[in-house]
Amino acid sequence: MICFKSLSRSPHYNLALEEWLIANWNFAKCSILYLYENSPAIVIGRHQNPWLECNIPVCRKNHVDIVRRQSGGGTVYHDIGNVNLSFLTSKHEYKRLKNLEFIIRVLRNQLGIKDVTISPREDLMLFDRFKISGSASRITRIGAFHHCTLLLNVNSHKIKTYLSPKDIGIVTKATPSTRSPVGNLSQIASGVDFERISVAMASEIDCKVPENVDPTKENTYKGIGRIADKLKSWDWTFGKTPFFLIRGLKNKDCSLELQCRDGTIETAKITSPVLDPHVQETVEDYLQGCPLREIDLKIALQMATETIGVEINSIKQLILSAGF
Repeated sequence: MICFKSLSRSPHYNLALEEWLIANWNFAKCSILYLYENSPAIVIGRHQNPWLECNIPVCRKNHVDIVRRQSGGGTVYHDIGNVNLSFLTSKHEYKRLKNLEFIIRVLRNQLGIKDVTISPREDLMLFDRFKISGSASRITRIGAFHHCTLLLNVNSHKIKTYLSPKDIGIVTKATPSTRSPVGNLSQIASGVDFERISVAMASEIDCKVPENVDPTKENTYKGIGRIADKLKSWDWTFGKTPFFLIRGLKNKDCSLELQCRDGTIETAKITSPVLDPHVQETVEDYLQGCPLREIDLKIALQMATETIGVEINSIKQLILSAGF
């Protein structure tokens, strides 16, 4: 096994390099331990609903990226107080529990940290109580990766704030996250940072130091820019959301139910004791086929207003305050 350490803090490029390596690396030669830290980001699982996992308006206001990864599992928060470890191997060599045992061994042997255990859910726990690492995996025809977090010194208030979505009454079969109390290794080991963890991991696999890599280098990783652009796109991040219903949009004048697929409204149903039925039907027609994206919703509502010839402030307020 060789150890790579990313020089980039881009969540899109770091995740893109995992995809690039699993498609292009010769795992018959050796497997890879890839280490990276990201700028603030919410990273959701492949089959999750972002509107159900995080507070999208607050994330946008604070320049926190929302990224859908290729692997399954739940939502995690990344920033520079968190180390990400990715074990990339052949499909045959994929062993998730072995990887977690390796991390515990590094923490114990290299850093003297002895209070970390593996839970039945295969999370890493501090004092058997606080979650410091969650895992997700992807297995392809030729390779596999198991990536996990390791919380060093993450602000727990930020985690709670960003991972507290607005309640708009979503009904879905998308994979939900399991909320757990979280902890940091800094609680028992001061001075543990990305550099120390990286050197410790490399030392455990007989590498003197990790090899620095830059995933943004297109000439080194041909086609990686295209992978990163996909991860940045609305069509991937929000458009890949599994089918869901929204049943919690209500105010004193009306209620609105939306049926959504691929991040787009399939049908809209307005119920109101005060709005004219023609107004309701016109707005419903304009919402149908509209992406759940603020700019598109504003355009649809404006077109409906111009067609009707009267303002629809109660409906606008209902939709535009929902946090899309």
